[in-house]
Amino acid sequence: KPRIEVLPVLFIARDATWVTEADIDLFAHLLIRHVELAQRYYKAQLLTDTFRIADEPVFVYRGQRNDADYLAALKPDYRGPGEAQIIARELLQARGEDRYTTNTVFLTVYVRARPREEGGGFHGGGRTFNGAPNTGGGSVELELDWMLNLSSGFQQAVNHELGHAFGLLHPDVYGYDLKDNASIMSYDPKIGTSGFEMARGRFNPEDFYALALNRRVFPDFRYDPALHNPGRKSVR
Repeated sequence: KPRIEVLPVLFIARDATWVTEADIDLFAHLLIRHVELAQRYYKAQLLTDTFRIADEPVFVYRGQRNDADYLAALKPDYRGPGEAQIIARELLQARGEDRYTTNTVFLTVYVRARPREEGGGFHGGGRTFNGAPNTGGGSVELELDWMLNLSSGFQQAVNHELGHAFGLLHPDVYGYDLKDNASIMSYDPKIGTSGFEMARGRFNPEDFYALALNRRVFPDFRYDPALHNPGRKSVR
């Protein structure tokens, strides 16, 4: 099957009329830099492989709904597809694909109806379309204000959420402390980033094992217990 590629996306709410072409150019440039840095990080960790970035410009997409409609899907009493599912469905439809046929991980930065609006409820998220070990594409949702805030740890979030889209889980699933573990899949504040800093986290043995199973993203990476699990921790 074709190799999975990561496609950077600017997802602009329908009523975000403040966004100019100059804004889009700037946001696309920043987003590409973050994705390229994440690609370098995965290469530094895996050595033999990294993920592929789609060979096309940042996909700029105007949403079918207003900002408030997307945000409504975050409310506890909401019944229906969540905001991540709504966004993924619109992107798949726009590109004439579905969850089974797509060869893409959509790395989406959401643009609100008002510039630099904070506290609206959106958060980082990432998921595979077909479960792990992943056999297809996936989606990541991040937010513009997070990317523009240099102290927000956006680069770490890109690595973390891409990990979810590649099939990785939080470290507490394997018995580690979620907030005190060096894996990029943790919430440990010690591995946070600022601006375009390279992520300081690492992979746990379980992370290496899971990434090795995802052959459509990392076809050249192989799990080596001596290298990736010297402590001989059970990872299955």
